[in-house]
Amino acid sequence: IDEFTCGYYMHQQNPDEKTYYRYIRQLRDEHLKPLDDNSGNVRVLLPFLDNKLLGLLAQIPIAEKVDRRRRKEIMVRMAENKVPDVVIDRWKYGFCDALRIKEVKNEG
Repeated sequence: IDEFTCGYYMHQQNPDEKTYYRYIRQLRDEHLKPLDDNSGNVRVLLPFLDNKLLGLLAQIPIAEKVDRRRRKEIMVRMAENKVPDVVIDRWKYGFCDALRIKEVKNEG
């Protein structure tokens, strides 16, 4: 979703259409295809790639998507009053990192 909400650091540094569309073009080949190829028997769900949501995000001007103070501001606003603050404010974990954290807690 960072590609569509201008959530990457590069969007903050260069908030223009060239940067925006560069990330959109890279999404399938550099992120989605490797994810699918390496998922094995695990079903990968991508709720943020819902056509209605993407259509809504496409209507927001790039200048309004970029918040120089807080990355991913659009995602935070979408989650407010729907997702607990503890989830919104926590550090981001990758999938493998999240599994490892559970293992460490169970061992300790």
